[in-house]
Amino acid sequence: MSWIVAIALALSGFAGLSLAMNKHQRSVFGQTLPDQQSRLYRRVGWALIAACTAVCIVAFDWSFGLVALCGVATLASI
Repeated sequence: MSWIVAIALALSGFAGLSLAMNKHQRSVFGQTLPDQQSRLYRRVGWALIAACTAVCIVAFDWSFGLVALCGVATLASI
């Protein structure tokens, strides 16, 4: 169950980080967003990636948690 939560958090975080970029904003929204909204997407994206890191470390301990985080991040970024 922790894998599903971690993947969902990582996927959402990467989506937030990509929507903070002007190039992706133009392709999704048809225009660039104001700087304040771009910063919000960036902050939310990093917060979700941090939450994913916390979930992996709590669920699998430090030794395997960081390895699991690398796998989850790789899977979510594809």
